[in-house]
Amino acid sequence: MSSAPRAWRSGSSHLSALQHPRMVAIAFENVTKHFGRVEALRGITLSVEQGSIHAFLGSNGAGKTTSVRLLLGLLPVDGGRVRVFDLDPTVGGAEVRALTGAVLDHDGLYDRLTVRENLLLHLRLRRLDGPRADTLVERGLAELGFAADPGLRVSTLSRGNRQKVALARALLHNPRLLLLDEPFVGLDPVAAAKLRELIRARVTAEGTTVLVTTHDLAHVERLCDDVSILHEGRVVKSGSLAEIRAGESLEDVFIRTVSADA
Repeated sequence: MSSAPRAWRSGSSHLSALQHPRMVAIAFENVTKHFGRVEALRGITLSVEQGSIHAFLGSNGAGKTTSVRLLLGLLPVDGGRVRVFDLDPTVGGAEVRALTGAVLDHDGLYDRLTVRENLLLHLRLRRLDGPRADTLVERGLAELGFAADPGLRVSTLSRGNRQKVALARALLHNPRLLLLDEPFVGLDPVAAAKLRELIRARVTAEGTTVLVTTHDLAHVERLCDDVSILHEGRVVKSGSLAEIRAGESLEDVFIRTVSADA
């Protein structure tokens, strides 16, 4: 990955780079993970800089979701090591999760609760309550378009609106790291554009680090600074978006890269 300062590499995030010292937020060092005979990760090594938006791009089964679960300490590594802000999620998972907001493949929302109640419960579990919690919830409702209907029960929501509630919840406590596993699934184009805008605003204003796992090339091109292409548990290409594309479409690069690795 290029060693040039991020302010030179991505004009859209130059303010974040100037406001926050560059450091490694996420590091995978020769990480392996097996599920029985299946090799989900086969010695991946890469790093993600603080204040960047990094995409793990790959087809189903590439190892994207497994990587996110390792970062959260939900799974142990079988070999190598993972670090999140120099913390080991295997032994310090609670501390890592306190610094992190995440949207995983299962939204984890409580169907019988309202949108507002789901968000307040999330903050209470993080020991945030009272006026501060109320303020954070109101901001989250407004950011994702629920300010007018906070009393809707989650069980009545469409898949896209459930996804928006999960995203609002992940952002509530101003996490240093935001992990988004296929965040655009179920979102209409307007909602997806709003989410991209919100993510970029958080990165610029607060230096939040974002890792997006997806196989949606269009969102990667519109949002991300850096890309790692995963294929069958290995990192087959990694660098800034401009370096990865090198004047080509991301689709052409992706298809050629994974085909050559097959």
